Amino acid sequence: MAPNWTRCFRLRRLLGVGVRAEVVRALLTIRAPRLSGAVITASAGFAQRNVREGLTQLCEAGVVEVAQVSHERYYAVRSPDWAALLAFESAPALPFHYDWIPAYRALTRALRWLQQPGLDDRSPYLQASRARTLVAEIEDDLRYVGVSPGAYAAQGAAYWEEFVEILRATIRHAAGPG
Repeated sequence: MAPNWTRCFRLRRLLGVGVRAEVVRALLTIRAPRLSGAVITASAGFAQRNVREGLTQLCEAGVVEVAQVSHERYYAVRSPDWAALLAFESAPALPFHYDWIPAYRALTRALRWLQQPGLDDRSPYLQASRARTLVAEIEDDLRYVGVSPGAYAAQGAAYWEEFVEILRATIRHAAGPG
C-alpha cells in the first residue's frame, strides 16, 4: 500500500489547489460520518466565507451531502465513491487526516528567521536568545503538531542545539504519518 502522503498527493493531483480541494480532502480524510463547517474551515486553512462558498458549490454539484442539525450544518461525502474514483482498494485505503498547516506555518516562520541578514554575525549567545524568542512565538503551532518546546531547558548559547532539534522534530511531524 502506498504511504499516506502519496495518497494525499493523488487527491491533490485530481482536485488541484484551492478551497474545494481542501474541503474534499478534509471530508475524505477526517474519519467521521459528518463534519461541521467549523471543523472543515479549520482544516482547510481558508477563510470561513470561502469554505462556505466551496461547500455550497460541492453540494450543488452533488458530491457533498449536507444535513441541518439545530442551527448547524454538517457535511459528508460518500467515501466508497471517492475511493473508486481515486482507484483505491476501498474507502479505508483513503489517506488519514493530517493537519499540516500548523507545522508548515511554524517551519515557514523559522525559515524566514534563519534567512535574516546578519544572523551569522551575532554571537552564539545572542543567536540562541533570539531562537528562544522565535520558539516562544511559534509555540502554539509547535505544540499542535506534537513538539513540546517546554521540554528543552538548555540555557545560554547551549539552547541553539535544542533549537535545531525542535526544528528537526517539527520537520518530522510535517512529513505526517505513514
